[in-house]
Amino acid sequence: MRLTADLARDSPAYINPLRQRELSLRGFKIPVIENVGATGDQYQVIDLSDNDILKVDGFPVLIRLECLLLANNRICRIVKGLGKKLGVLNTIILTNNKLSTLKALKPLGDISTLTHLSLVGNPVTKLADYRLFLIHRLPNLKMLDFQKVKQAEKEEAKAKYGDLLLEEEEEADEPMEEQHENTFTPGEGAGLTAEERAAIMEKIKNATSLAEIESLEKQLKAPTTVHVDAMKD
Repeated sequence: MRLTADLARDSPAYINPLRQRELSLRGFKIPVIENVGATGDQYQVIDLSDNDILKVDGFPVLIRLECLLLANNRICRIVKGLGKKLGVLNTIILTNNKLSTLKALKPLGDISTLTHLSLVGNPVTKLADYRLFLIHRLPNLKMLDFQKVKQAEKEEAKAKYGDLLLEEEEEADEPMEEQHENTFTPGEGAGLTAEERAAIMEKIKNATSLAEIESLEKQLKAPTTVHVDAMKD
């Protein structure tokens, strides 16, 4: 199911036990994060658990969002620049996803406000120095995988990675793909019929790789060209 503006506006919302306004978008089999701006930036928590999301992007500027719940998806990529759009985000739950490399976690370093993070159930947690790497990237992190970040771990991470600025690290890396927005813009895909759009969205829902879903997204955004034969005099 597509995350439409209507779904974003009309889904269940409530005050959670922490007295935060929470929007539940759980279990809709959503493949792509989009149209989140339709929430009117009213919520401190957005729950997108139990969907089919492959990458974390598509967010507009949200000045109230503190907690993002993304457990039980198929996420294998996090885009750069989330910290600029989600300026007070302090908690991300990514339990049971498909993140498999330390490089895939680097964009989390953009979120300077992040204090609580869970990656339990992701292949990346089995890699050597996984915790130290994230503690280095996220100096304000207090809880990782529901375990307190200890002072000894901070010292070990500093000893291993030094005081190198994250910006300097990025300069040594290969350029990462620029963030791709998935929010709806009037006129995009205007040349497609309703049936064609529905067919592409169904393919996105059933996609099994990041490359496949990005190719399908481009089809949605590219207007169909109609060729008209020139009229004869």
